[in-house]
Amino acid sequence: MTSWRKLAVGLCMDPWRFDPAAASAAANEVVRAGATALSKLSEWVNQSANLEEEMAAVIAARIAVAPVPVYGRADTLRPDAPPLPHHPFVMSSDLPFLPVTAFETGGAVLAPADEIEACFRYGTLQQRLAPGEPMGAALALITSKTWDALILPEARPRASRMVRWQAVRATGRAELLAGIEPSLAEDDHFERWWRSLRLPGLR
Repeated sequence: MTSWRKLAVGLCMDPWRFDPAAASAAANEVVRAGATALSKLSEWVNQSANLEEEMAAVIAARIAVAPVPVYGRADTLRPDAPPLPHHPFVMSSDLPFLPVTAFETGGAVLAPADEIEACFRYGTLQQRLAPGEPMGAALALITSKTWDALILPEARPRASRMVRWQAVRATGRAELLAGIEPSLAEDDHFERWWRSLRLPGLR
């Protein structure tokens, strides 16, 4: 497996820092490991310097394996939302998006190594992902019937902002993310920034 330190970049439960392209690539490395995937992820956790690095391994497992146990009650998801195979990540064109800012676990949280083992007990290793173009994938998701079934109506503007921000991050164009704080920007400011982009897939 590629160096876990390289794989961990962009894999976090913060929707403003999460990178779908990096997460897809990390999941593919897990899939490539095949029968040794669980031991490779355990090694990743054991070599981590902090909890965030350990959680990056959990994220890779959740995207490489399906279905996975529910992570916790997500603040933007409807109570009657259909099951997500990679919960809390939503797939579009083989790219995982994270339209969630907070979780209510309702009890004790599993340690990262235990959470990874639970994923493999609950689900199976999937086929390699073939990620599509990020902007098109984001737009397809937020205009889909799946989106309406998943996201609380009052949370859709905020969740849409998260997904679009992640799509731009996934393009690898870091300079496009400068000059705006997505979680705090006024709606009109964010929408002006979005319309100013000239990227494939953006209508």
